[in-house]
Amino acid sequence: MRGELKDTIKDEGSLFKEITMTVDLMKQMCDICDAGRLYSNDEDYYLKLKLNLRHAIDLLQREPVDADNL
Repeated sequence: MRGELKDTIKDEGSLFKEITMTVDLMKQMCDICDAGRLYSNDEDYYLKLKLNLRHAIDLLQREPVDADNL
């Protein structure tokens, strides 16, 4: 692993914490997109950004894949 996370992710618990913090940040960004759509002339940009964020959140919140059951 490279970058900042190589020092913070030591085990599954710390990985779960980082993922949870990322999802929380993305949810806050979705709220910002709602405000951006109200106050911006580029409503389409914020709509697409929110859809991409929601898709990423859905992927991050999926259940882990068990390689033994594939």
